Amino acid sequence: MQVKLYYDAIACYQKALTVAEEVLQEATSHLSNSEAIHIYVLSCQNLANCHLAVEQLIEAETYLLKAQSSASDIMGASKLLMEFRTQAYCAFYATFQDLVKFYEALGREDVLSEIIMQSKEQAFKFLGQVEATLPSN
Repeated sequence: MQVKLYYDAIACYQKALTVAEEVLQEATSHLSNSEAIHIYVLSCQNLANCHLAVEQLIEAETYLLKAQSSASDIMGASKLLMEFRTQAYCAFYATFQDLVKFYEALGREDVLSEIIMQSKEQAFKFLGQVEATLPSN
């Protein structure tokens, strides 16, 4: 019975993700609601957690990577306001933590090392861009 509840939750969270994608798309195209990335990431995290509960590891990984990729894309989008990009940086950090826990639990040190290296590079690149916007003294 409990497994059926997870599958029901997956169906509901899939609908929520569709809405979150629309909200995020509207937010970035109209430059409003800079926190929309968090709605999207939370939807991906919910789906990943449900897939983990029913031992669908590939699906769980897919949603975690999708969340990180979207946060990274917004972080690097120079056309967006810094407000959007910094919200995406916060979301990126949250997704990074999820991926670290996920790969540690699976004992996937090879993938974990790669995620850490890639995430570090993306974070440093973004922080360098932020620093470049600051007035120099």
